[in-house]
Amino acid sequence: MAAKDVNPYIDWVRGECARAGIRFILGAEDKPRSPVYGTFDHEARKLTVCAGDAHWLLTLAHEVGHLRQWVERPQFYTSETADLGTFDNWVAGKTKRGLTAVRLRKIVRAIQRLELDAERRAVHIIREWNLTDHVDKYIQNANGYVWRYEVARRLRKWV
Repeated sequence: MAAKDVNPYIDWVRGECARAGIRFILGAEDKPRSPVYGTFDHEARKLTVCAGDAHWLLTLAHEVGHLRQWVERPQFYTSETADLGTFDNWVAGKTKRGLTAVRLRKIVRAIQRLELDAERRAVHIIREWNLTDHVDKYIQNANGYVWRYEVARRLRKWV
């Protein structure tokens, strides 16, 4: 979408955020401080995307997918994200208490349900706004993103 005007898409995102009472932050950093290029934080009530990434418009579509989850299905969103921090801390080795294999599988499946739903929403947005000519490649990468949580569970590290 480099040759196209992205302003209508950005304006639409701003409107979606405003209607939900969410602050929209579009960063211009070339390299974010973390490997994450976008976040939706319902507790802090903000959606943030780093515009320095080559695929920032697609990342934004994914984060808007999370925003819509929260708006349309708040119980689903909050229940599925409840243990996200627990899992991240476990992978990072910061969890002092052990998590059983059953509990870890349950957490990963919840995260995967959340991420898969967000990716499906993102694909709809990507197609609606014609954000890329390579939707199939986005879908392939999204599948890998969802699978990587299972890999992290098995290896206890992000790959």
